[in-house]
Amino acid sequence: MSNISTELATSIHDYAEQRPALIALNSDEVERVTALVAAAFVREPNCRWWWETLAVPASAHPYDLEIDGLRWVEQLLGTFSGPFTLVITDDQFPPWEAVRGSLDGLVAMVGDHRCFEYFIVDDSLSWILFDTHHNDLVIAGQVLDAVAQAAAPAQRGP
Repeated sequence: MSNISTELATSIHDYAEQRPALIALNSDEVERVTALVAAAFVREPNCRWWWETLAVPASAHPYDLEIDGLRWVEQLLGTFSGPFTLVITDDQFPPWEAVRGSLDGLVAMVGDHRCFEYFIVDDSLSWILFDTHHNDLVIAGQVLDAVAQAAAPAQRGP
């Protein structure tokens, strides 16, 4: 069982069930994905905010009312082919919930729910993007970081 609130977890699963472009992962699949992500990117996988303990170079890009975070996620990830996995962390310690699907489907899901923390990865784990409670997009991975540098309206260190 995940540490995500029952209300949010149920809403995410119901949402994914109604959309063919999304698949809510079961707890074994989430555990497998998060173990792979932790091995690839995270120095301290037992911490709450993985974006604070990345083992790889990262950059943080703030957004606010003038910079739409979800539109920026679409812009940054739009050049990559999916499917992608979005892990809902919601400011909690693992275990978490996860949904796999198209970028459009995942962005719509995030936009149709209350705010929550999450990260997105591609299948090859060549990059990771976190949306944090500080309204920062924390980005790691060579290719994605290069795209972020070119598109970033603002930047500060993680």
